Amino acid sequence: MMQRHLLSSLQRQMHGRRDYLSSIALILVGVYLYGNEINYFSLQIPYFSLIVLAVGAILFIKNIIT
Repeated sequence: MMQRHLLSSLQRQMHGRRDYLSSIALILVGVYLYGNEINYFSLQIPYFSLIVLAVGAILFIKNIIT
């Protein structure tokens, strides 16, 4: 019984850590895409990369709050 409780606690902690890593990875991908779109299309607004960056930032903030 105690092992089951410890295992479920460890799984919850690992799930939270994975959420942080995925949101940070999403932010980094957004920054990379934003940088590449600026180099290729200097006069256009890169909406897709800004959306990816915003979603990553929102997920990261949500993970910090909860």
